[in-house]
Amino acid sequence: MWRAQKAGSIGILLVALLSGCGAAVEKNGANTLAVEQSAAQEQLTDQWAVRLAPGADVAAVARQMGASNLGQIAQLADTYLFRFDGVAEEFEGRLRASTAVVWWERQVARQRHTR
Repeated sequence: MWRAQKAGSIGILLVALLSGCGAAVEKNGANTLAVEQSAAQEQLTDQWAVRLAPGADVAAVARQMGASNLGQIAQLADTYLFRFDGVAEEFEGRLRASTAVVWWERQVARQRHTR
C-alpha cells in the first residue's frame, strides 16, 4: 500500500507503475504528491513460492532448477516453497524456461511489530 500526501487542492490522479514501484502523479501538474514506496523497504529472501503443473515431479523440478524443495505451502495444491542460493535472475530464467512451472513469486521478509 502506498500513502500519498497531497499538498494543495484536489486534482485528478493518474497512478503509474514504474519499474515495479508505484508512483502517484497529478494529471494537471498543479500539485506535487509524495509517495512512500514500500518497495524500497522490502527485504527479498532466497525463497520462492512455485506452482507446478498438476502431476509434475516436485523433486525432479527442484533438482533441475538447482534449488531445494522446502515443502508444500499450506494446503495449496501443487504449490511449493523452493530455496535457491544463487543469483535471482538466473533462477528466474530457469523458472521461465521450465514447462513444469505455472507460476512463481519471490518471497519477501516482513517486519512484524507487537502493539
